Amino acid sequence: MRILWIGFSAALVLAGCYPRTGGGNGALEACPSVIQIQGFSFHPASCFVALGGSLSFENHDAAPHTATADGGAFDTGTLNQGQTSTPITFNQAGIYTYFCRIHPGMRGEIEVR
Repeated sequence: MRILWIGFSAALVLAGCYPRTGGGNGALEACPSVIQIQGFSFHPASCFVALGGSLSFENHDAAPHTATADGGAFDTGTLNQGQTSTPITFNQAGIYTYFCRIHPGMRGEIEVR
């Protein structure tokens, strides 16, 4: 019984580590033209953009950050406080997961439809 409880507790802890997509109804929100980086998080952390659409990242934290695609599709380079990346255009449908190279716990996801 003790092993089952430990396993269940670990599953609950791990479930909180992954980003959630969309609102309560499961639908993703449209990405704004600029994704904000603030409080060591991407806002919104998950969103969608139309095929051929573009967006930028803007850092509001005092610490430097990046937005770097897991597969290498894009990398903003280091953005210092107040800096905005050049626009990133998405010409291939799919899901792009990304993170901050400086703070790897910061993660986000963009779905291109």
